Amino acid sequence: MEDKHQLKLDLEELRHLQSIAQRRRIINFLNILSKNPSLFFDILNSEKKLPPSPQSSQSKQSKSSAVSKIAATDTVKQK
Repeated sequence: MEDKHQLKLDLEELRHLQSIAQRRRIINFLNILSKNPSLFFDILNSEKKLPPSPQSSQSKQSKSSAVSKIAATDTVKQK
């Protein structure tokens, strides 16, 4: 029952996105999804099968690269 409710909310949001989309490619993509519900369901079901992405390793990488950039900038400023 919860899945049906979530699906209904997803479709409502898809229709809303169609109404506010401005780029032709996005409008076409959203039209295809709304006219072909089985494709939309397939996409939603494939997301359920994917393993969760490791967010902690991504945040560590972005922090370390930011620190490296700051350190490099400070070194250049000091010279």
